Amino acid sequence: MKNKSLNNVVKGLAVVNGVAAGFTLIDRNLRIRWVNDTQKNWFSNNGSFVGSHCYEIYEKRKHACRGCPTLKAFKTGEICDAIRTGITVNGEKRYFHVSANPIKDKNKKVVKVLELVKDINDQVKTGLIQKSRIDRLKGICSNLKETNKKLKSDMDRLKSVSKATKQVIDDLGKKYKTTLKKLNYTKEELRDLYLVNRSISGNGDTTKTISLITRLAKNILHADVVTVRLVDNENRILIPKAAIGVNKGQLMDTPLKIGQSFEGVAAKTGKVMVVKDMQADDRTAYPESVKNENFHTAIFVPALFNRQCLAVIGVIYRRVKEVADEELALIKAFSSQVAVAIQETAYSDDVHKNYFNTLKALVLAMEARDPYTRGHSERVTKYALDIARKLALPESMLSIIQFAGTVHDVGKIGISDLILNKPGKLTAAERAIIELHPIKGAQMLEPLKFIRTGIPLVRHHHERYDGAGYPDRIQGEEIPLSARILACADSFDAMTSERPYRLKKMSIQEAVSELKANSGTQFDPKIVSVFITLIRKEKYI
Repeated sequence: MKNKSLNNVVKGLAVVNGVAAGFTLIDRNLRIRWVNDTQKNWFSNNGSFVGSHCYEIYEKRKHACRGCPTLKAFKTGEICDAIRTGITVNGEKRYFHVSANPIKDKNKKVVKVLELVKDINDQVKTGLIQKSRIDRLKGICSNLKETNKKLKSDMDRLKSVSKATKQVIDDLGKKYKTTLKKLNYTKEELRDLYLVNRSISGNGDTTKTISLITRLAKNILHADVVTVRLVDNENRILIPKAAIGVNKGQLMDTPLKIGQSFEGVAAKTGKVMVVKDMQADDRTAYPESVKNENFHTAIFVPALFNRQCLAVIGVIYRRVKEVADEELALIKAFSSQVAVAIQETAYSDDVHKNYFNTLKALVLAMEARDPYTRGHSERVTKYALDIARKLALPESMLSIIQFAGTVHDVGKIGISDLILNKPGKLTAAERAIIELHPIKGAQMLEPLKFIRTGIPLVRHHHERYDGAGYPDRIQGEEIPLSARILACADSFDAMTSERPYRLKKMSIQEAVSELKANSGTQFDPKIVSVFITLIRKEKYI
């Protein structure tokens, strides 16, 4: 029976062979019972390592690893996460995020653990690089502080010199005053670069970081205008991202291709473009616009990452001026921070999308193996989006409903099919297990920043309008609007679909009657009214 159960688990997990994450099924002896293809490719050239201890294969150890999330999952019965290192098939030591998901038998005993393994080596190394840069900048600031102390001491000493050498003192005073001004200027530069680095490592929000850079660049360089255009290599164009000192619409009205005008050439060549006077230079693509805005001296700096141009920063003055080497160096420093911010967001987005796609694949796999729920999430999401559009909700909320609705039942992954597909009435213990799935689903979505506002939808889609739902028994307007919408759509699909716990599905009219009967108790009356109108108009099947 144990082998048959294991075969069923492995057969159910086979659908994750094609995903970008690794999966390993481990028994209580920490022996590998099954791995997907991605995990094999990471750690084995040819042979199977089923039956071997996980720590022997992945970390080349002779004993269980300290802080092993799988051991914790067996002990606590809860999902445990950890960042681990592993030795890949080519001998490379890489960082992985391991999420140990306990699989329990009907007695709630953890019999196996399914490890979800994600390669986060690039993100970890990027974080270490950022920390190194910040530490280096702190060291420079410390050295500058000591230099300032020494200079102040020197100035005090010079003031005590005889009046007979006043002219010499005055000359020296001017010299040191200029030096001090440059040092203070440098300290301001370092402070601003530190702020940018902290912004990049602190929130991963490209728009916020680039806005900060444009503001700092304008202030410290005393520029009139600072612009940022992103490079779209696929369409060979520059996309306006940020502007200060000029309306962003001005950038929209002056589209540029890669290789066109000053910014386009900087993007194409990866080299800085310094323009003495834009109004006297025939390379500008929009001379009338330049004249109307009274643009003169300008510097266009490509933001490079691994020799690839990701954006172009434009620093523009409404006067003709000489560009100092210090100013040029600072703009280059800012451009490198823009490149890091863009790349950091790209890495973060890739990780989040891979994780979300894995969850989505698991939900689809769970529905695919059950004829009663096949296509359930897709239908529920469609109904919920129709209701949201009828209520004229903003696009941002529609997007959240789209993502969160697709995986609203992801928490059911760890629940036994014997409970999910039980034909009769559930016991109190079985119902308690079922009622945990919104909480588990919300926990699984917690790492996804882009869907974080949709987590309440997943957690509360089984709450009732009268407060008798689960898991938190909140009521009325306390329940998020998106969750109230999904609750109505979810129940309608359940009523109009085949289910193992009843003889036959309801007709559309019977389901509508049931929605009316529970309006104000289980469901929000306003949403019921809108949904019934849609049902009659769209004729849902």
